[in-house]
Amino acid sequence: MKKIPKMKFKTKKIAEYFTSPKLSDNLLSIIYIVQAYCWLQYKKNITITELYRTQKEQDYIYRKVKGYNKKSVHQFWRGCDIRTRGVFNKKQALEIEAFLNMIYYDSRHNTSKYHDVGMGKHLHLQSKRW
Repeated sequence: MKKIPKMKFKTKKIAEYFTSPKLSDNLLSIIYIVQAYCWLQYKKNITITELYRTQKEQDYIYRKVKGYNKKSVHQFWRGCDIRTRGVFNKKQALEIEAFLNMIYYDSRHNTSKYHDVGMGKHLHLQSKRW
């Protein structure tokens, strides 16, 4: 029986975060769905580049955005970033985004967003509070 290959992690620290009981169960299910979708659709694995982050890390990422003072779902274990550069082209990234926003529809926010906040294009995933 063939298995879906496993996802990758940018760092050992991120791999450890992935097994934390603090990580949102909802987000975990979304991540597994993304991995399965990407393997079945494109024969590619995902690489998780960000899960949990502190306010200090958040401030550093947005340091060039004037007047930015915001919390992130990453600070509450409900956000995940997936590498697209060198893995998925723009069309594929937008297909993944659309797929997730279709199956996890929420009128208040998107579950997936393909964007760049100053550190390179990537897929951002987020879950609701439950």
